[in-house]
Amino acid sequence: LVESGRASLTWIGHASFFLVLGGLRILIDPILAPNLGLAGLGPTKRLVPPGIPLPDLAEIDVVLLTHNHRDHTDEWTLSRILAAHALDPHKRGKKTAPLRPRFVVPLGNGALLSKLGAGAIDELDWWQSITIGHVEITLVPARHWSMRLPWDRNDALWGGFVIRGPEGSAYHSGDTGFFDGFAEIGRRFSPIDWAMLPV
Repeated sequence: LVESGRASLTWIGHASFFLVLGGLRILIDPILAPNLGLAGLGPTKRLVPPGIPLPDLAEIDVVLLTHNHRDHTDEWTLSRILAAHALDPHKRGKKTAPLRPRFVVPLGNGALLSKLGAGAIDELDWWQSITIGHVEITLVPARHWSMRLPWDRNDALWGGFVIRGPEGSAYHSGDTGFFDGFAEIGRRFSPIDWAMLPV
């Protein structure tokens, strides 16, 4: 089903999902590393492998990152996704800054992706939207916070995404507690066909 191009949603693990919508292959918060380096805690080995192995995710159109916590924005994974898209077939294997995948992130999160070599980054504020092909992606609020290092708490924005395509609408909340924003998201985007929520 994932390879068919039909609309589908696959859970990879933790908050990582693979969504096919409007013909786009969309990765959300991909964490595929064998170990997760948590700031100050050292490496943490994952207990089970990702539901989709990294080599099977070479053809990605869009990556959505909800916030910069290390269990949602993983440099190891992102570097390998970018490397898989960095070879330009017209230049006999020369590496280029890839325009694929396109990254859509909350404000203040683009610098890390630029450092990793991403060539197409869109930073959004809450309620801002971008249209890619037949898919509209909107950053929506979440009750959470951001931090990669002890001194950059809340320097970057966080949120969730509503992704609307011809086949329906998907909502990935990112990390969030319960808040009044759910009602507003529902009011603006109902009906939502697939919801990815933390427990």
